[in-house]
Amino acid sequence: MFNIAYSQGWVKIKAGSEFTITIKSDGSLWGWGFNGNGQLGKSVIYQSYTSPTKISEDMDWKEIAAGSFHSLAIKNNGTLWGSGLNSNGQIGSGTETQYEEFVQIGTDTDWVYIEAGYVSSYAIKKDGSLWAWGYNGNGQLGLGHKNDIYTPTRVGTDNDWQSISCGGLLALGLKTDKSLWQWGYYVTMDSTGGYIFDNILHPYCVDSNDNWGMISAGFVHAFALKENGTLWTYGDNTNFALGDTSIVFANEFTQITLNNNWQYVEAGSVYTFALNSQGELYAWGNNRYGQLGINNQDTYVKTPTKVSNEIDWQTISAAKGYIYGEYIYGMHSIAIKNDSNLICVAGANYVGQLGLGFANNDPNAPFSCSSLNIEDKQLINPAISLFPNPASDQLNINAFEANIQDVVMYDMMGKEIRHYSVNDNKATLDVSALHSGLYVLRIKTEEGLLIQKVQILR
Repeated sequence: MFNIAYSQGWVKIKAGSEFTITIKSDGSLWGWGFNGNGQLGKSVIYQSYTSPTKISEDMDWKEIAAGSFHSLAIKNNGTLWGSGLNSNGQIGSGTETQYEEFVQIGTDTDWVYIEAGYVSSYAIKKDGSLWAWGYNGNGQLGLGHKNDIYTPTRVGTDNDWQSISCGGLLALGLKTDKSLWQWGYYVTMDSTGGYIFDNILHPYCVDSNDNWGMISAGFVHAFALKENGTLWTYGDNTNFALGDTSIVFANEFTQITLNNNWQYVEAGSVYTFALNSQGELYAWGNNRYGQLGINNQDTYVKTPTKVSNEIDWQTISAAKGYIYGEYIYGMHSIAIKNDSNLICVAGANYVGQLGLGFANNDPNAPFSCSSLNIEDKQLINPAISLFPNPASDQLNINAFEANIQDVVMYDMMGKEIRHYSVNDNKATLDVSALHSGLYVLRIKTEEGLLIQKVQILR
């Protein structure tokens, strides 16, 4: 099931193949998970960050995008930035240099929209022009050829692009006139009903007669949502990511389900989420790591299945991973809820991509659901001693003259780890069973509340 935790003001969130990046409401940039190629923008590569980690001291980040091994970002001033693997030019710096911290891409200050695919990148400028760079083996850059591109290069001459989505080998685009466009990996059928695998090298208009409202591409499947609430799909259904068991491969956009109340769709690597107008969240596709967030241990969920009975879901980001032989990378999901300002995580956590303060190989383990409530009066200069910090087996609290009423320990995502009953001005907490990492201690006394970070290290 989804683990629910206090979001701490995160307003933008993107799941990469084995990492997550976010922007908080104060404009700060954060990340967690695998950083083996510098995709988190932290200079210490080959390290996993299991808890939310601040990436930059800058407080003016506006947009983010997460690919398989690289990240893109836009600042408030319209500048474009990138970090991570650059083997195919996906950072856009003109070289193949890997970047372990965010670097500015060019000098332009009119970028407004970004998208990061498998090892490809896309951006839209303020004037509505579309730009692409990086891996182009299937023509997914839309430039008329299949050569990799190392700097942002304009796609065509149109100035009416609204949004782009590229998870893997194919790309989708929406224009301001609500028309739907497609390019890259493409499948047609021959006269005998066999499949012919091909590439579309320029953006191709799929439909200009209907009002399309949203697009989302996985690795080799894609979804488009019409403004009338109907949901349409294209591509490979090997992992049942299309949500219709009657389809092997949809070689043209095909409506799934008879419902017409869908309002949001998100395609992950080999799975899919959709929100309806009632705020209900549905999921389907590959569920090997429990990334669908439902109480279902099956490897595949073949048709749209409700995630929970809750109806306050706002948005969700499904990992845009890749397929390598029999292995699939990109199997975790991050969601934000509406009224409660909660963040929810599900799926693979073997390199800490869920940000729970630890890495594990048991993604289906039931996590408790709790929020970090800090509505009580917080002490500004509390007369409370907390030692040792870092701690190994025991953590001591001395509130001197005040009586300690309650002590709760949370991980960095807000999940309650321990609850200690105390009725004294001193307490010794047993932390010997906790994983190494950062935690938040909530100490409530007669005089107020202390929120303090502590580190467990052994």
